[in-house]
Amino acid sequence: MKKKALINIKGGLGNQLFIVLFANYLSKNGFKIYHDIGYYSGNDPFNRKFELKLKNFKLYLISPIYKKLFKLFGRSFGDVDNLSNLNTSFLNHFTGHYQDMNFFDKEYLMKLLEIENSENKNSVMIHIRRNDYINLDEELQETYYIEALNKLKSKYENLKVFVFTDDINYKKKNLGSHEVSEVYNPTDESPLDTLKKMISYEHFIIANSSLSLIAASIGAKNTSMVFYPDPWMRNSNVTIKNIESSWKSIKNIKS
Repeated sequence: MKKKALINIKGGLGNQLFIVLFANYLSKNGFKIYHDIGYYSGNDPFNRKFELKLKNFKLYLISPIYKKLFKLFGRSFGDVDNLSNLNTSFLNHFTGHYQDMNFFDKEYLMKLLEIENSENKNSVMIHIRRNDYINLDEELQETYYIEALNKLKSKYENLKVFVFTDDINYKKKNLGSHEVSEVYNPTDESPLDTLKKMISYEHFIIANSSLSLIAASIGAKNTSMVFYPDPWMRNSNVTIKNIESSWKSIKNIKS
C-alpha cells in the first residue's frame, strides 16, 4: 500500500511551484499526494493567492477529517534534503518550502505550465523586487545589478536589457550607464503570466526571489549566464540549496 503525503502549499507563485516540485519528487518515489491550500484562507500577510489552477495540475485537496488523521497519526517534516534518511510512516505531513534545486524538474514544470522553449537572443532579464523587501530590509542594491551587468557585458556586447520590477517608480536610469530597453511593471497581470515572459531571454540577473530563480532555471541555455545574490538573504536564514554550479554569484551587501 502506498504511503500518503500531505503537502502544505503556501506563499507566492515561486514558493508554490517549489512545493509542487517537491510533491512531484515524492510522487515519483511512490507516495500518494494530497494538498492543503488552507494557507490562502486569510493567513498570508501579503494577500497572495493560490495561483496553480491549471488544467495540467491535479489538485488532490485533503478533506477535514483526513487532515485530522494526518495531524493525529502522521509524522511531520519540514525542509528535507532527500528521503533516504527520513523515517517516514504510512501518513506523512510535509510543511517546508523545499527550495532545493535537486527537486527541480524542468520538463515536468514546462509541461505543467504549458511553456514552450523560446529565446530572445542578445538579451538579459533583470528582476528587481522592492516593495515588500524594502520593509524586510532584503532588497538588493543597485550595485549588485550594475556589477552583474558589467561582468555580463565584458563577454557579451550589444545586449538588450529588460527589467521586471514591482516598483512602479523604478526609472531606467537606476542602472547607471547601462541602457535599459524596457521596464515591465506587471501590476495588472497574474504572476504566472509574468513568469512566462521572464523566461524568454538569453541571460538572467535574478533577485533573491523564487520567481526569477524559477524563470532562470527554465529559460537558461548552455550559453546563458545567470547571476544570483550571495547570500540569498542578508537578514534571515533562507537559502537556496544546490544552485547550478555554472551560475555566477554576486555579493549581496548593503552599503
